Formats: sequence, C-alpha cells, structure tokens
Amino acid sequence: MPNRFQNLTELPALLRQGCSYLQQLSDLLDRERDVLTKPDNAELERIMADKQTLLGQFDPCKQQWSQLISSHAASIDDFFTLLPDALKQHLLPLWQELERLNQQVKQANQRNGQIANGRQRQLGQLLSLMQGQRKQDQLYTDGGNSNNYRAQNRLGKA
Repeated sequence: MPNRFQNLTELPALLRQGCSYLQQLSDLLDRERDVLTKPDNAELERIMADKQTLLGQFDPCKQQWSQLISSHAASIDDFFTLLPDALKQHLLPLWQELERLNQQVKQANQRNGQIANGRQRQLGQLLSLMQGQRKQDQLYTDGGNSNNYRAQNRLGKA
C-alpha cells in the first residue's frame, strides 16, 4: 500500500464495526415494530434506551471513518476512484454492506414511525370517543385550534 494510504489500515475494522452497529440497530427496530403493535410500554422503553446507547456508540465510529475518507477525497466516489485496486477490492464490499444496512435501518425506522403514528391516531380517536367528542362536533378557532362544542354527551358522564 502506498504511503499516501497508510493511515487507512484501521478503516476496514471501522467499517465492520459500523456494519455491526447497523445490524444491531436493525434488529432493535424489528423488535420495536413487534412491541409497537402490543401494549408493552416497559419493553418499548428498554428498546428506546438500547437504541440510544447503540447510536451513541455508532456515532464516534462513523466520525472516524468519515474523517479518514475525507482526508483523502471530497466524496466517497472520489475516494474509491483514488484507491489502488487491491485496497479498493478490500474496502468496497465493506462500504456496500454498510450502505445496504443503512438503507435497511432507514426503512425500518420509517415503518416504525408510521406504525407509531397510526397507533397515536387510534388512541386519539378512542379517547375522543370516550370523552363524547365526535369529529362532526368540532369547530376550529381563528388560531386553527379545534374546539369541541358538544362535549355534553361524554361516555365518562354516564
């Protein structure tokens, strides 16, 4: 390896570690999806804490590999163009796996966000129903806030 790329010796390990973190995050997001469909707040809190810990570990790793790459090129495409073939053949599969896992995590996170938003809407509708609020009984104020003018038929009053 030419001297110019000598400082990249730790890059494969950093990329592997990044892949490991992303795989663990993907697994956590799958567990989170399962928990979001059940009323298990304690497990959801544990998963959220685990995600925060994992992201806290992932960030320094990402910063290190980003710094190594940016010290050689302005973009990732330029970086791989500048690498000698042997080094490129070693690093490119690791980078591609990292990108694949990153995409997988983004999709799982988006999916879980949609599930959480759907559950929030369902709970809001259930709460409104129990409070005797119907959508047709809501008016909007000048500020855009909703105002229930017919909360007298609350189920809670019964």
